[in-house]
Amino acid sequence: MFHKIISKPLIVRKNSGIGWTLNLNHPATWIVIGGLLAIKLYLVISG
Repeated sequence: MFHKIISKPLIVRKNSGIGWTLNLNHPATWIVIGGLLAIKLYLVISG
């Protein structure tokens, strides 16, 4: 009983987290994408 009650919110949190990172309408998604692109560019230029 307790395991089911505890594990369900964790799964929901993980799924909502994945949905948040893939949501292009969310400004934080663009910050993450921009950050990754900036790191890639920096590595290409410095390499």
